[in-house]
Amino acid sequence: MAAMHHQKLSHAPVERRLVIVQHRPVLMDWDLARLLALPLGRLRGLVWEYYEQFPGELCFQPEAHELPVERRQPHASAFTEQGVWMIATVLGTRAALELAMTMSRACAACREQRRFSVAPEPAAYR
Repeated sequence: MAAMHHQKLSHAPVERRLVIVQHRPVLMDWDLARLLALPLGRLRGLVWEYYEQFPGELCFQPEAHELPVERRQPHASAFTEQGVWMIATVLGTRAALELAMTMSRACAACREQRRFSVAPEPAAYR
């Protein structure tokens, strides 16, 4: 049997889709569904079916004012890094696990970038 070669997903497509909501990088449900090649209704159905495994720190509905105008959609959910890992666990597919690893790398890059882009604290506040 021939060995299957899996193309690793670059973190760039995920990183471009990240939105900062409540001071943390999240992936909106429609982007997550697209990256997983799932219908959005299927993704939302999984969250509903396994709702006990998706507390607010994993998946939540952001307020409209928390999102950039171009990213607002009614009834949209935001998935944190841990929420993407939970979806990967629920799905149990190699592609979902690879996406979760890619999300972790993208979130780490985002946190690192934000750490260095924060202006130093003014001397008056030290």
